[in-house]
Amino acid sequence: MRGCLKRLLMMPLLGVLAACQPRLEAVSEPLTATVLFQGQQCGRQAAAPALSRIADAQALAALARRVGRPFSLSEEPDFERRIVLLVEMGMRPTTGYGLALAGPVVAVKRSSAELTLAWRRPAPDAMLAQMVTSPCLLLSLPPAGYDRVEVFDDSGERRLVLDLNLRR
Repeated sequence: MRGCLKRLLMMPLLGVLAACQPRLEAVSEPLTATVLFQGQQCGRQAAAPALSRIADAQALAALARRVGRPFSLSEEPDFERRIVLLVEMGMRPTTGYGLALAGPVVAVKRSSAELTLAWRRPAPDAMLAQMVTSPCLLLSLPPAGYDRVEVFDDSGERRLVLDLNLRR
């Protein structure tokens, strides 16, 4: 009887403690991103960074025309099984700028795929060639558990967001 009374008195206390715990976000298994191309001259004419989806081979060919030369891909993209994304830094006044995947693992949180990129900028005192560059990164992701892509730089600042229409 005494043990039963103890449990009965402890239940409200446990309920209060459980209510005070922070809520955990549902996070699925991480995805793996694949870099298809990384370049310094990607033909973007605007200074603002951009994130876009390359939906098919025709869009990829149009990107190659814009770049002005064929580019070698690390692998041919499978547009049926992967989402191909183009991240562009925008026009920059010198060399020394660039984009790189910080790590291949992409977290999915609240139906958003979160990419972290090394957003490289030259040191303020660096001696650089004075030529316009437009760095970009072409990568692919499996389409699983998200309908939006968010790009963060290596300091954690959100740089770009793209809503995807994955319904076919």
